[in-house]
Amino acid sequence: MKKLVLIILFLIITSACTNTKSNSSSSPTKANVQRTDKLEAAVKVEVEQHHAHFLFSIKNISDQALNLSFHTAQRFDYEIKDSQGRLVKKYSTGQMFAQVMDTISLKKGEVKQYKTIAQALSPGTYHLTMWLNDQAYKPRVSTLFTIK
Repeated sequence: MKKLVLIILFLIITSACTNTKSNSSSSPTKANVQRTDKLEAAVKVEVEQHHAHFLFSIKNISDQALNLSFHTAQRFDYEIKDSQGRLVKKYSTGQMFAQVMDTISLKKGEVKQYKTIAQALSPGTYHLTMWLNDQAYKPRVSTLFTIK
């Protein structure tokens, strides 16, 4: 439990120090990246009007192949919070995922990418946290973005 609290505190501090914003025009942002000893998680945000497009990438940075195991068809999740810390959207809310065991193998240096979109966001600054729903590593990354 203490480890989890420390990890969450670390993510909050590092996300506050790394500010990735986008204009309302369709311009991509620089990727925000966070690493563990085996995986690198990155997210790019592109804002277009009141929609945010996310490209979530997982890279195997270890010296060997990694197996990522999943208990459902859901591969990732995200939370978007407003500037007051209130939850605005969570990807998995209201969705159903097949209850299927699956394993993805990532070779050394291999990257797996997932694309998604959050629609109908009001103007404001948001805090995005995305994570992989695998059973062992659960890499996550956070960033800020702005809808104008």
